[in-house]
Amino acid sequence: MAYAYLAYLQLEHKFPPWSYEVDGIADRDTRAASHYWVAMSHAWTHRRFFVTASGKLGLGPKVMRECDILVVLFGGPWPFVLRLCGTDHQFPGHCYVNSTMHGEAVREHYVN
Repeated sequence: MAYAYLAYLQLEHKFPPWSYEVDGIADRDTRAASHYWVAMSHAWTHRRFFVTASGKLGLGPKVMRECDILVVLFGGPWPFVLRLCGTDHQFPGHCYVNSTMHGEAVREHYVN
């Protein structure tokens, strides 16, 4: 669906219609682009794009701040955001970080 979305943007120079606006006569690629657009819109609602100090792109909780810390917990399914608050920590939530979702961070630090 991502390819259909990108092709739609390049061809039409606008975002695809929402899936409820796509009628029965729309072609398969337009429907795929529309479904992808809706899925991505739901994925980033209440989320914030960010860039780590090392230049990796990510998507995290909307409440993230510049001073927050990204951590990878051993065996955890994704990176988490921690915030130092005096001697305690807050847990704003989890995040997506490019090149960190499938054990890359652990391999980066522990594999020679």
